[in-house]
Amino acid sequence: MARPVTVLQTGGTTVHSGTARGLNEYFGLSLHRREWGRALEALKKEFLLPNKHHGSILSNGDYLDTTGKVIDNLLGYIP
Repeated sequence: MARPVTVLQTGGTTVHSGTARGLNEYFGLSLHRREWGRALEALKKEFLLPNKHHGSILSNGDYLDTTGKVIDNLLGYIP
């Protein structure tokens, strides 16, 4: 059975600990929230988004713009 996808965080300047916990649970990882934050920074850099861009992070790692369009998935930016 597929896991339900939920919004973990909208906006903010850092990845919250609850967001990191949700991403780790979804992917079976144990990354620190700062590692998820670095992944988000790399995604924003690749797509030329300003640091202050406030999208949404879904539990499956998708990062959405303000209109709800998927920009990319954070997992692809974890080294």
